[in-house]
Amino acid sequence: MRSPTIFPEYSTSLVLTMEFIQGTKMSQVMENPEGFDNKLLAERVAKSYFQQLLVDGFFHADPHPGNLYVLEDDVVCYIDFGMMGHIDHDFMQNLGELFVQVIDYKVDAIINQLIYMGIINDSVDRNILKRDIMDILDRYYGASLSDIHLGHILSELALPLITKYRARVPPEFTLIARAVSLIEEVAYSLDGEFDAAAQFKPMVKKLILQKFSPKNMADVLVDNMFELEHLVKNLPQNINRLVARVENGEIKVRYSEELSEDIERTSNKLVVAIIIAALLLGSSWIIQINNGPMIWGMSILGFLGFCSQWGAGCGSYNLYSTLPENLEEI
Repeated sequence: MRSPTIFPEYSTSLVLTMEFIQGTKMSQVMENPEGFDNKLLAERVAKSYFQQLLVDGFFHADPHPGNLYVLEDDVVCYIDFGMMGHIDHDFMQNLGELFVQVIDYKVDAIINQLIYMGIINDSVDRNILKRDIMDILDRYYGASLSDIHLGHILSELALPLITKYRARVPPEFTLIARAVSLIEEVAYSLDGEFDAAAQFKPMVKKLILQKFSPKNMADVLVDNMFELEHLVKNLPQNINRLVARVENGEIKVRYSEELSEDIERTSNKLVVAIIIAALLLGSSWIIQINNGPMIWGMSILGFLGFCSQWGAGCGSYNLYSTLPENLEEI
């Protein structure tokens, strides 16, 4: 992938001087593909754009064929950067996971991902939403590769979410849906057998592996250590407030033996979760130390401590799913 080189020494606040691009417009290649490797071009167009979305987080927001040039050796070059988009690392990862779930027809996972991304409220009627999403995906189920456009599916998902469920769809989402549609049209025009999923799934897999790597998780813990400290510090006060509200009649609890057992199990898991979090936090500090024995650029002591507690922590990830359901707040 290429972009024009900028010459700052010849640029001002009003004039941007860039390299002159000598090539063929993609629109012309699509009309007369003779002399070009169309399959290679389709692959490079898709890979270059998914690289921008899923790795760089800075993407061309108007990639129509007139803004793409083909240079020597079938190199793809982007021009006209008047409309650009920017997304943070978390949104990139969430977007990639949503892409895969849409392609794999995992409706429940799509709903969970939309809730996690804050696009829809978790109080939504999941059964109705599930039927609406299935109606959209069913139009593409079993279709040929040339008829499955990820950008179109995302656009069709966004419309009912906004109108029917009052979803908080970020502006970047609709911008990305439109841009992906443009890129897919270029790729499918070049290669009728083009498979978009085959291009971006390896990128998403790499993102997910990076997301759950010990080094990344240690960085997350360090970045959130103040919030963790506040949580542990304020937990006794929050419990006291909850007990006071129960005693004052602000919260009514319907007691049962099952409730007592649920509370006991939840309390035990909460204690274990706090201990594990503290141990992970300590290991995350040690793993940043550059002295002593090292492995893969990390302290061996911190790495071993992190791995041992990570395995235990994975077993406690569903703590909140075990909270008792027979609590009624009035």
